[in-house]
Amino acid sequence: MPKKWIEFHVISSPQMNHDLERSHFTEIWPYVTSLHLRKKESTYEEMEKLIHRLLELKIPANKLTLNRQTKLALTYQTGALHVGVQEVSLALKNSLYKEGHTDSRTKRAIRLGVSVHSLEEAKIAEEEGADYIFYGHMYSSHSKPGMPPKTLSSLQEICGVINLPVIAIGGITPSRVEELMLSGASGIAVISGILHSEDPLEAVYTYRKELEKYGDIKE
Repeated sequence: MPKKWIEFHVISSPQMNHDLERSHFTEIWPYVTSLHLRKKESTYEEMEKLIHRLLELKIPANKLTLNRQTKLALTYQTGALHVGVQEVSLALKNSLYKEGHTDSRTKRAIRLGVSVHSLEEAKIAEEEGADYIFYGHMYSSHSKPGMPPKTLSSLQEICGVINLPVIAIGGITPSRVEELMLSGASGIAVISGILHSEDPLEAVYTYRKELEKYGDIKE
């Protein structure tokens, strides 16, 4: 019986977008599902410059996920576009499909990921045609100060209803991988646990060791 595919996403922090050496992107990309470039205030030109630099560093475009930058995602054929649940319909209207196909996720040019914060939003994302969802934040997180985290029971409920990969995000450490996976998650997304660690590559190995107990990492 084949193992379950597990997704392992690493999300950039704003300072890392301008410090590629310290981010260790060039070292970690082969060992993760996707590197997310997330900086909401970036202009089109700034993000395009960053993409060019990453491609120059031999990081494949299909290993990159862009946040809300639909035109750039299509232009450079990145692995995925990630949006909020309120934006999913607009993203699809902007033609994420290969020419001549508009009826199936399998015919889409790139993957579409959607961030959700409730079962209701998860259902909307699935109905609209998302390929995967992020759910969180699962634990106290520097990126969500003062906001209460989600519960494992709510994660379990969503995973039991939604027929999409549900990726847990927010404050995830290697020691927390087990309870997330046992709650039904199809993977994790990490920011500070990797990019703010002393050795990002070693941190990636540590997370992978925990994830591989539950399936093969989607790369």
